[in-house]
Amino acid sequence: MPEGDVAVTPQIATQIYRYLNKNDYTDNNEAITPTYHEAKKNNTLVALPPELVPYALQIAQLIDSVFSDAALPEIDDGRKAKPNPLNKNLEKAEFKALWERINRKAAYTVHFDTAAHVNSSPV
Repeated sequence: MPEGDVAVTPQIATQIYRYLNKNDYTDNNEAITPTYHEAKKNNTLVALPPELVPYALQIAQLIDSVFSDAALPEIDDGRKAKPNPLNKNLEKAEFKALWERINRKAAYTVHFDTAAHVNSSPV
């Protein structure tokens, strides 16, 4: 089997086209169909014709490089609320007792003598 880049001759291109078309792996607009992507994901692709088998890796790479909406990852709505699974330790009495001791808010007050700072000389 050849490794690396393989020149796609008109004969190989025609065979690839026929393979994709015959197995409904392309639609009427010559785009790769979800059928192809599902079959590839499930390892159920129809076997390549014998003359294309030596180039199977390169053909798969070529087909995968063709843009298709089906190849895009699913995009979920990131704006929806997401579950926040709580740690089981939050339910323990020890944690609740600790939380009662440390959850107090602290308030700090700072007083500045503005005149003293304005008139002070730089260090």
